[in-house]
Amino acid sequence: MGVCSSMGKVGAILAPSLAEMGRKKDPSLPYFIFAGVNLVVGLLCLWLPETNKTRLPATIQEANHIDRYRILITDCDSDEENQEL
Repeated sequence: MGVCSSMGKVGAILAPSLAEMGRKKDPSLPYFIFAGVNLVVGLLCLWLPETNKTRLPATIQEANHIDRYRILITDCDSDEENQEL
């Protein structure tokens, strides 16, 4: 939650600078910068683990033993194959 808040503040700080760059250099430059950042973030989301139909820790004690809840990509692939058969 702290990272999201910090990045929101960084974006608020950078937005006027990007708008000024758009006025001075090229009006489409801010759009390309925002699009590029969104594409990078979208690609980074591909590395997030899949948690569909997975039991997640509900208590602090369970979260302390988070190793039990890790999902391997190969586990997800084998589940999909079994569902298709």
